[in-house]
Amino acid sequence: MQQEIRQLTPLPADRIEAESEASYISFLLSHRSPLSLQQALENPAQHWVVDQHVVDNGGSEVLALQWRESRARLLSRIKHREFRIAGRELHVFDNVLPTPAIDAIDASLAEKHYTLTESDLSSGESPIFATELGDDNRLPVSSLDRHIAELVCICFHRQVHRAERSYVNLSRYGDMAYPHRDAQGSMSKNITALAYLNRQWQVEYGGETKFFDDDGTSVGVLPQPGRLALFRGSVLHVGSIPNRECRIARYTMATKFKGSRKASF
Repeated sequence: MQQEIRQLTPLPADRIEAESEASYISFLLSHRSPLSLQQALENPAQHWVVDQHVVDNGGSEVLALQWRESRARLLSRIKHREFRIAGRELHVFDNVLPTPAIDAIDASLAEKHYTLTESDLSSGESPIFATELGDDNRLPVSSLDRHIAELVCICFHRQVHRAERSYVNLSRYGDMAYPHRDAQGSMSKNITALAYLNRQWQVEYGGETKFFDDDGTSVGVLPQPGRLALFRGSVLHVGSIPNRECRIARYTMATKFKGSRKASF
């Protein structure tokens, strides 16, 4: 019997890149970082073991090199500040994305469909508008997910993580927001990444994210373009509503990471 021979259709380059990127992020988060944040910032071009993983899982040498260079540019341009809130880390990064990427994301946000699905309260009362991100609802700049995973990996390099969900919140003057925790228990290893997506923001608009210490004092992080906050999900915080002077919506992308066992490369 003659064996049927089928011609396999090559995968489109964008699909190969998307699948390779998803594999890269998953592999990266499931292992301990080869570097601490300080080491990574001191040597942005450092080769990571995960770079070879791109090639081993369907990506090309060119793609792996592109992402390595992209990571090096990220580590070279970002500005970093670290705070301690209730004894836990709060990392604030500026310049996570270049201006053209921020503009592309901002332009896409008004076209998305938002529903009243998110709430700061466990009862679900006073919901705010949000849109869940996924394969059929993405932001136009995929490098943001990759960069967030890279920064989570090196900021919390003593543990491993799994990305659980990502969504965009929309708030306007007149909405309601309440202090809340994304994870329960002071020893929780879960991490929240909060990316600020507006292309422009003024101090007069308010809208800062407030992080509360045990004594009631707080640290405020304004939603500046290209800014990213990484923090333990157990930290009490609230996304302040924009002031009356603000005539635009406030957009933030929240990505939730579940922390688990220690591991190493």
